[in-house]
Amino acid sequence: MNSRPIVEMKDPLDGVTGTVIMCTLREGLLFKYADISMSDAPDNVQGLFQPGIRLIITLQGKTQLQFGKQKFVFSADKQPVAVFFPISKDIQGAKYFEANATQKELVIFIEPEWLKMSNFTQTLDYYYVEQLEKAHLQPHILHINKKILTLVNEIIEQASSSQVCQFLYKESCCLNLLFELLSQLPQFNQGQNTSLKDKRIKQLTELLLTGKADDWNLTQMAAFLHTNVTTMQRDFKQIHGISIMAYLRQLKLERSYRAILNGTSIIEAATIAGYSNPDNFTTAFRKYFNMVPSQVRKKHLACLIR
Repeated sequence: MNSRPIVEMKDPLDGVTGTVIMCTLREGLLFKYADISMSDAPDNVQGLFQPGIRLIITLQGKTQLQFGKQKFVFSADKQPVAVFFPISKDIQGAKYFEANATQKELVIFIEPEWLKMSNFTQTLDYYYVEQLEKAHLQPHILHINKKILTLVNEIIEQASSSQVCQFLYKESCCLNLLFELLSQLPQFNQGQNTSLKDKRIKQLTELLLTGKADDWNLTQMAAFLHTNVTTMQRDFKQIHGISIMAYLRQLKLERSYRAILNGTSIIEAATIAGYSNPDNFTTAFRKYFNMVPSQVRKKHLACLIR
């Protein structure tokens, strides 16, 4: 992540005039606004696309992406277009531009770090976010209404501002925009019909989140849901993408992370995560968070003396 919260680039490529602004709102949540014109067809921009959910809003022209033989074109010829575009793993790709064309786009990057550290990971319907996150290269087309367009314009107007209040306002607009567009997806519609399978897995997820089933085995969980272990494990993995026990281990690691932030010792955090051996805890912690527990502790201590 760039150390500067706002990076503004003028005429970013040969044959391309205009401005590109990158704004980091917090770790794992940032946006890019581009307002550029192409006199000639510039070379395509190739590079490594990292995991995360991109909210791409093309306001004018086309957004053109290619990954291997898969090409995606989001055109605003008739009206602005918005899509959630998930990338679940590192992948080489390219972005294309057309000669004698103008492109205006806003892209909000929702990275795994931000999702993982957000408190809504504890909500019952968070597995729908996980499903969206894992829908690799599967765009979800969205509808842009007047309210959404107003939010987009508010973000653009404040894009380069580095004042505190404007920074907070940009973040609030981005979050409001995410709310409005996520609400369009059927799985986040409160009025949707819920299958028995979904109800059971939602019930099990709620149980796991409370911590009441931390010491339960799979047979006890299945009995609680009035189903059998095989069906329960299959349905859970279809929704969450991982096994029940792997999910429970992740929950315990997330609890240990929050405990460390609140000043808990590493040994106590290991116990919270279900590890009697601190070395094994550190290995699992590093694998999941890409940092060791002591790094979280140092950040916490630094905050205390500021």
